[in-house]
Amino acid sequence: MESISYRHKNVCVGVNMIYINDNFASELLENSYKDLISLLEITVKLKKEKKVHQPLKPYLKFPEKYNRIIAMPAYVGGDIDICGIKWIASFPKNLEKNIRRANCVTVLNSVETGEPISIINSPELSIYRTASVSGMILKKYLSDSASKNVVIGIIGYGPIGQKHEDMCYKLFGDKIKKILLYDIKKIDKVSGEKSFICNAWRELYDEADVLITCTTASEPYLDCSPKKGKLTLNVSLRDFDIRFIDSAETVCLIDDWEEVNRENTNIENLSKENRLSKSDCIDIYDYLYEKIDVKDKALFFNPMGMAIFDVVVGKYMYDKAAIKTRGENYE
Repeated sequence: MESISYRHKNVCVGVNMIYINDNFASELLENSYKDLISLLEITVKLKKEKKVHQPLKPYLKFPEKYNRIIAMPAYVGGDIDICGIKWIASFPKNLEKNIRRANCVTVLNSVETGEPISIINSPELSIYRTASVSGMILKKYLSDSASKNVVIGIIGYGPIGQKHEDMCYKLFGDKIKKILLYDIKKIDKVSGEKSFICNAWRELYDEADVLITCTTASEPYLDCSPKKGKLTLNVSLRDFDIRFIDSAETVCLIDDWEEVNRENTNIENLSKENRLSKSDCIDIYDYLYEKIDVKDKALFFNPMGMAIFDVVVGKYMYDKAAIKTRGENYE
């Protein structure tokens, strides 16, 4: 690759490369939920058609067991036609140093030549992808419901929790009665007039029609089962004490069995106790596109996070950046 590059504000455009930093990533992804969900829905179909490839992601581990870095390579075919890899680090104790917990670099490559076409140095890709996957499931769930007075409960109000709140307002604001928030750390302010702070997680659990876990918990603390007739988006994967989960009344919705059935997730621990198998779970495709009635049971979504979604969000950012930077003045 030639080394010539032109710098302008938050983007560096090389002859064959676009570099996107944190500020520019936020700009590109602002108000993007509808677009991203449409792309994710297409990707789910491509996965069903076996037009994607994503190896099992490796975890790089350290003596401090709470630290990890994950490599997430993927190829997505069809009209999207992109490949790349996300390299995401999670160091929870960074917060004590006033450093963000998650840092992320995504590299996109040309499917035709293998050349790198973009470097995205921002966790915003991961944050928006996570909230948009939840939004995709929530969109389907609410479309099957006539309710316009939905109570959302969000446990954990870091970047992921805040982005879920934002997604709920922007996509489903007309259907939401209120959003209840809880975090073990004090929440100083909320983002919308329908948002309210709770003093304990059980307050919002008892009232919520949709429960979303967005914590960094490594040990379970929810001594309850997902609620019957309601949706639980178990984004943080490890919050429920499985001793209290009523397997007979819970339908587990997953993104990928091989991924989610490891790393001490609620799904893995249920599987280890022979209370859950792959055949017991519903795949995202089946939930979105097949007629499956789960109204009388608890719908329990456990998204480990698929690399195919990350490179698709990355491609969306790359395409917008390419359009945005054309015709601008560079130094």
